[in-house]
Amino acid sequence: MSPLPDPQPKRLSLGPLEAEVLNILWELESATVKEIRDRIVANSGRELTQASVTTVLGRLDQKGWLICDRQSKTYFWQPLLSREQARILKAYEQLQQFLAVSNPDIVASFADELDEVSLKQLEAIAQRLKQHRLKQHCKFEILPPTAYSADGGFGDDVGAGRGSTVGGSATGSGGAS
Repeated sequence: MSPLPDPQPKRLSLGPLEAEVLNILWELESATVKEIRDRIVANSGRELTQASVTTVLGRLDQKGWLICDRQSKTYFWQPLLSREQARILKAYEQLQQFLAVSNPDIVASFADELDEVSLKQLEAIAQRLKQHRLKQHCKFEILPPTAYSADGGFGDDVGAGRGSTVGGSATGSGGAS
């Protein structure tokens, strides 16, 4: 399962122009205010001042989406998260909103409205959750090197009253330490 990215933006919500600027930065990886403005004007044909773009970049920075790298007199803006990390955060936020309903009957009432693909996706999610839970509950204790005999196995020492290990520390006499 994909872990949530760290750091995370303080606010996930984006306005249309903020989203457009962020998409440009994901494409370019790093850009100046002028490069971003020129790209917006070229793509949409609308007029936009560099001051407006600077304001949007400042808001994205305050929300935790961007960082600014000053190189001599030029400011280069870069996204803190990749597009994929942003998708993961958005999906997580939507899942939390879905779970906030917290009434299984309401959620189950939508089952009749789901198509076959959606049902298969839900089944796949349920299967992944089961596998994840099994991994969490079936972790084996790894003993420290002192728990093994000189030949690399557990040998006759373990549990024989001399040199046996309990919780990773040698007990009795003759155990490896």
